[in-house]
Order: sequence, then structure tokens, then C-alpha cells
Amino acid sequence: NQVVEYMAPNPRLGIHRYVIMLFKQKQPLRMLERVPLSRDNFSTEAFTASLGMETAAAVFFSCGRERAPRSSSSYRIYGERVMEHG
Repeated sequence: NQVVEYMAPNPRLGIHRYVIMLFKQKQPLRMLERVPLSRDNFSTEAFTASLGMETAAAVFFSCGRERAPRSSSSYRIYGERVMEHG
């Protein structure tokens, strides 16, 4: 079941950090009462705590968007680090 519609990243020029996290659920996810319209000021910690979730694993990477010829986008990965919890 889809809880929230996917919102793709839309970075401006420069280097950006992306974080992908996996959480353990103690029970099936209940529907959200209020679905946020944007990611501004979103607190992953508050969200997961309110649903009783624990971090199982996480990975992050940085990439940069450069001004590209012919108005296409270009991405470069600068680093990668994997973290496991538990």
C-alpha cells in the first residue's frame, strides 16, 4: 500500500548529500493522519519515533550537479559510506 507519493529530488547546482535509511517496524505501518506537502523541516527522528521504528541500516553519498551542455543534467558521485546498526 502506498502511504505517500514518491517525491523525486530536485537539486540545484553544487554538491548534495543523499541518505537512504532502512527501519525495523514493530508492527504494520498505520496510515498517516497528515501527509506533509514538502520535505522542508521534516524530522526523520520524530517521524520514526512516532511510529516506533528503529534504524536498521543507512547509506549516504554525495553527488554534484554541474551545468551541462544542451540543457541536460550531469551527476558525479564523490563518496560513499555504509553504516549498519545492531
